[in-house]
Amino acid sequence: MARTLRDAIRRLSGDRPPPEIAPEDVSALFDLRQRASADGTVDDRTWADLDMDAVVRAIDRTASTPGVQCLYDRLRAPPDTAEEDARFDAAVALLRRDNALALRIRRTLAPLRQRGAEALPVLLLGPQPRRSRARWLYPLLPVAMVAAIAAMTVVPRAFFVVLALAIVNHGITLAHKGRMDAILPALRAVPRFTRAAHRLASLDADELAADVGAMRHNIHTLSPVRSGARWLLFDPEASADPLVGLFALLYSLINTVLLLNVIAYTRCVEQIRTRRGELLAVFEGVGMLDVYQAVASLHDSAGPWCIPERTPGRKYLQAEEVRHPLLARAVANSVTLDQSLLITGSNMSGKTTFVRTLGVAAIMARGIRTVAARAWHAPAFRVMSSIGRSDDLREGKSYYLAEVERIGQLLASRSGGVQHLFLLDEIFRGTNTDERVAAGKAVLAELDVGQDLVAVATHDLELLPLLESRYAAAHFREQVVQGELTFDYQLRAGPSSTRNAIELLRVMHYPQSVVDDALQTVARRHG
Repeated sequence: MARTLRDAIRRLSGDRPPPEIAPEDVSALFDLRQRASADGTVDDRTWADLDMDAVVRAIDRTASTPGVQCLYDRLRAPPDTAEEDARFDAAVALLRRDNALALRIRRTLAPLRQRGAEALPVLLLGPQPRRSRARWLYPLLPVAMVAAIAAMTVVPRAFFVVLALAIVNHGITLAHKGRMDAILPALRAVPRFTRAAHRLASLDADELAADVGAMRHNIHTLSPVRSGARWLLFDPEASADPLVGLFALLYSLINTVLLLNVIAYTRCVEQIRTRRGELLAVFEGVGMLDVYQAVASLHDSAGPWCIPERTPGRKYLQAEEVRHPLLARAVANSVTLDQSLLITGSNMSGKTTFVRTLGVAAIMARGIRTVAARAWHAPAFRVMSSIGRSDDLREGKSYYLAEVERIGQLLASRSGGVQHLFLLDEIFRGTNTDERVAAGKAVLAELDVGQDLVAVATHDLELLPLLESRYAAAHFREQVVQGELTFDYQLRAGPSSTRNAIELLRVMHYPQSVVDDALQTVARRHG
């Protein structure tokens, strides 16, 4: 029975991908909280350097849009307490054991993957719609309209009153159209969200008590919003059916005559305006239940996946068979560090990918307590990187100037007692060798101060003796075998010992004179 349920969960998650959600919708909860510059968050540059949007898509096993929005938000702005870690671990462990409960959560949340649910954070955190000063009058207008229509049976001239009220109501509808269209998709998702929240609030498990309890405490705030949203459920443009078209015409006529859509919209907005905090608590409770079951499902997928162990206050990182979750056939590597790491090797050998792997693992360890590794022991690092390499054309900055500014941000971030994992690739690549090595040595020595850890990929072997007392050396190796360049992507201790760059020119059939000239130049420089 348990195996059947587990197979069903996998069919609902990994084997059949959910509908695609636009990146701006996935990040909506985080963006609306304006967390991008807050301490402890993963900043925009690091998120882009590590291609974390693609990582989120790759590991996403959520059933609902609120779920993936909470997953994204938690990865970028993780809570940072041992108590929260323990609560998260317990919830995931429960859903790994209880496949029936995990499947129940997925099925309950599945309707929230449909259109409109992605806009719920806008209701709860976005700019509040402007309030009409005459909103108190709106409920009186349909009453007046009904009375005028009834009066027509006795006083035919009451038709002019009906006509005047219809024009007024139509004008009010047009005045509200822009504001209504902006949040109608989210309001239409409210009844589905309410049904899911009520069902999940009935769950009885100690491991889920904090999230379920917050939902139970605040769920009453959904009822007034739901009752107003029900009238707004119908979307006349959602179907090409002629019968639906006729109904849509009748629907629009009733709304124009009786102003029902504006009244329903106004009621919903007023309820949301006064109870945003309570509604947000329900939203986060629903989203986090989805995150728990998604992480539980991730642990049951192709791995290995591990629960990280925190080692706070130590300059330490131990990763056993860590791999990059975006690579289908990733080569796993192990490393133990009590000092920073300087990685050398040729292009394409794997050194930058390994630096990124450490960053992705550290972010996942802190955010969702799950790492693509057999074991992970490290502090709850705040990850910051300088890996991307391109000129900033919009700002008119060269690669070198953009990198200087970024590394300045890394140096300035070392405060507040937070342990950092700094990731760098080809530091100061945009300038000459002598100054690059000198500036790189100074910066890497400064970043290594205290309990922060640095992992840097470089071609500059000259940095190794300059930093040998502070940085461990490791390398990736390549080989030219039967005229082809091959890589095994295995991290090895010590500096790179191969020099195949010029040999590759021979493999690529460069003129022999070019190859000989290059070899002679190397011999003179190192003779």
